Amino acid sequence: MSWSQVVAGTLTIAYAHRWIMSELLDGLIIHHLRFTLHAQDTIRLGHNAGSQLRGAFLNALISFKFNDYVVHELIKRETADAPRGKLPVRPFAIQPPLANTEQGFFLRTGERFSFNISLFGDVAQLFPYVIQSVAKMGEQGVGYGRGTFTLKNVHAVNPLTHETQSLLEDGRIREAPGIPVTNEQVKVHASAMPTEHLRLRFLTPLQLVQAGKSISEPRFDVLIARLIDRCQAIAENYTATEYSGLWREVYLDLVERAKHVVLADFDAKWLTLRSGSRRTNTTTSMSGLLGTATYTGALSPFNFWLLWGQSTQVGKNTTKGNGWYEILPIHL
Repeated sequence: MSWSQVVAGTLTIAYAHRWIMSELLDGLIIHHLRFTLHAQDTIRLGHNAGSQLRGAFLNALISFKFNDYVVHELIKRETADAPRGKLPVRPFAIQPPLANTEQGFFLRTGERFSFNISLFGDVAQLFPYVIQSVAKMGEQGVGYGRGTFTLKNVHAVNPLTHETQSLLEDGRIREAPGIPVTNEQVKVHASAMPTEHLRLRFLTPLQLVQAGKSISEPRFDVLIARLIDRCQAIAENYTATEYSGLWREVYLDLVERAKHVVLADFDAKWLTLRSGSRRTNTTTSMSGLLGTATYTGALSPFNFWLLWGQSTQVGKNTTKGNGWYEILPIHL
């Protein structure tokens, strides 16, 4: 089967999309690890919780002086052969604790909190090093004032099947993560989603870029374009699937179709944030949209990508926690 058969009309679009979903993202798995923590001091992460946690995680990882393979796979993987450049997409993303005050995320001594790290593909085999690094983060401190915490437990969670798996209790690793989000699960759940109305809630700042500029509304065609870009980058680097020339055809077809989906309701605000780097002595924009967006139109071809996006996150600064959203039930 080829894309030319679809264009020639010898195959139905519905069948073609089912085949494409198997072809392009077959083999992609994402493990979601949830870390439950006990605050030993006041924890102040502000509105940049994801960026604060990501910086602390990388510092802890490097301070351990793990072997070169671990550091290479998690933060320094570079290759001149990469289809999309020398610095591939990072193999993880952070889902931070959400703001619980007007000043962002704040926790008192003795309280518990949690955050997730999503691991792409076989990088999940390095989960013991990830767990050790999170525990080290607690010793070194995080956020404003470097509040410390202790790691209480770690669970693998699957947002589609709602399964949980205990990975660490009482300081001991029990087993390896084994309940990832898979392509088959995404296809099954996508087939049961609404086909004409959809609502998304942007939990952390969503920054979508079109033609080099950030856009102030979550246009559906731009959202789908960035989702396909994101999925392609992850699949090319963290699955065994060989680079497929189908990606461009799929991108052009779906983005054109997405232009006919309407942003029917938009209840969101633009949050202006910046993140500083001690290493480079520079700041980076972490700004983006927070709130909800409701879309109407022919949504069936996009539900698969939107479901994957809940796990991959989308837009700028996903490694630092941005671009995390959830699909909400909608009652008309």
